[in-house]
Amino acid sequence: AHGGSKRIVNKTLTIAINEFSAAVRSKAFIIGLVMLPLIMLVSVGIQKFAKDHVDTQERKFAIIDHTGKLGPILTVAAKLRNDEVAGSLEKKATGGPFTPEIIAIDKSLPELRLELSERIREGDLFAFIEIPINIVDLNGTTPRYHSDEPTYRDLPKWLSQTLTVFVRELRFKMVNVDAHARA
Repeated sequence: AHGGSKRIVNKTLTIAINEFSAAVRSKAFIIGLVMLPLIMLVSVGIQKFAKDHVDTQERKFAIIDHTGKLGPILTVAAKLRNDEVAGSLEKKATGGPFTPEIIAIDKSLPELRLELSERIREGDLFAFIEIPINIVDLNGTTPRYHSDEPTYRDLPKWLSQTLTVFVRELRFKMVNVDAHARA
């Protein structure tokens, strides 16, 4: 029985070697072998191009500001950010300018959202953000961000960070005012 298993192993090894030899001699194997360095070169080239590519595209976004306070503050913050980006050697890392547009709330919200969504589809706007009136409250509603490019994270990240700072500042002012009012 012991010799039989040795024979099976030898046959299996012989078949495997024959299959491998046939595969090595095939056109597909040779073409694959020749193409491998080319594929590697192309992938390295794409990585280099993506790394060196500077994103300077303007991101125009609309602001529906129910507070009446945060829209103008975001506009000033965007200008400061854009000036910083324009004067920075690290422009590669920070991208192009963010251009805000405060929208007058002169229609119903569904109409306004539809109109801004159309502008995004047409390429006139990159995104829009809706700042709720109760954002400053401790359990306030979070802003709503709309865009056709969910993979682009720089603008929503900047908006979130900037709004967090200013909302926190407004909350401190409210608490401070309340503390002084009671004293």
